[in-house]
Amino acid sequence: EALGEQVEELETWRSMLKKIPPYQINEDGALREWMHPDFPDNYSHRHQSHLYPVFPGFEIDEQRTPELYRACCVALDKRMVIGLKDQTGWSLAHMANVRARLGEGEKAHRALEILAQTCVGVNLFTYHNDYRKMGPTLHMIAGRRPPFQIDANFGWTAAIFEMLVFSRPGYLRVLPALPRVWSKGRIKNLCCRGCITVSMAWDQGKNVVTLELNSPISQSVQIRWPGTEEAEKVDLTAGQPLCLTRPLSSVRQQECATTSAT
Repeated sequence: EALGEQVEELETWRSMLKKIPPYQINEDGALREWMHPDFPDNYSHRHQSHLYPVFPGFEIDEQRTPELYRACCVALDKRMVIGLKDQTGWSLAHMANVRARLGEGEKAHRALEILAQTCVGVNLFTYHNDYRKMGPTLHMIAGRRPPFQIDANFGWTAAIFEMLVFSRPGYLRVLPALPRVWSKGRIKNLCCRGCITVSMAWDQGKNVVTLELNSPISQSVQIRWPGTEEAEKVDLTAGQPLCLTRPLSSVRQQECATTSAT
């Protein structure tokens, strides 16, 4: 519709959307994986497709949909505990991305740690599962080793990106899922959604975060700083960098308040 393409099909798609039931929460407090009552949720599985509205989608977040947000936390917690032995390299990378969108820096970092310990080779290629057969993932061997899958390599970098900056057109969230071990750092020229390039440095010891924004178009952007609930509006002029410095002491070490995952 926004592109003016296939406009003759719009009414058909609108009709289909109206027939899709709303998201549901199961008896465990988790986002329901299957709508049909004959299919119970399977926590011991690597797939997390039902968490699409968190990542890579934008439908569910803590501020706009708090109940569904908590249900997604429960669903992922149960997979990380009950279903850890059934995960793969790419599913751990997927978990890290979802954790980042949920603002759970420590758990996102832990997912990347498990991925590094089990499914990353000496050449930094990622494997489908644990090539050392230590138990945390599925067991699958093709020849002498598990198969190489580049999914987790891409997912790894995407997760780090999401942990440092969340973006959608006209909106940035700075350091949304910063783990404690990343107390100091610097990134340059991250291309964010909405035609904005971000460079940033932060230092918790000095209590400061510095942001530089560049855009080829003039636009207004809402920025949510670490630990704040309200966004700050700034105006960008095409081709002119904007530098901002704010305190970092308000970084919130957020983790979902969920029911037990065991």
